[in-house]
Amino acid sequence: MSIYSDIWALGCILFEIKSGEQLFGDWTGTKDDILRQMVSALGKLPEPWWTAARKFELDEKIADIGAEDEEEDDPGRNCAVMLEPSGVKVEKEEASQMKDLLERILKWKPEERISIKEIMDSRWPL
Repeated sequence: MSIYSDIWALGCILFEIKSGEQLFGDWTGTKDDILRQMVSALGKLPEPWWTAARKFELDEKIADIGAEDEEEDDPGRNCAVMLEPSGVKVEKEEASQMKDLLERILKWKPEERISIKEIMDSRWPL
């Protein structure tokens, strides 16, 4: 564990606090289910992780998700859609700011994630 995993966890927690739902998985979700959700929200795993993952039983399932993601211009769009809990209207500007923040936090490669200082300086009101 490192500061990078803390930053990822913070992104997931911020999402859950705002939306009332978990960003990835639930208590009954398998590792495969959670990985599929992550790929759906964030896009295809970077190499060499993508190639390595395909060598295992996820091969066909992940390959299908990856094919869909390659066509999608904005993988973070799925996060923005889930930001509105049912019955609650989030202002467009706030949703846009949170989407921007989550896209910078939830990066596959830890070294690409923004710093805690950048999170605190973000436009989205924490």
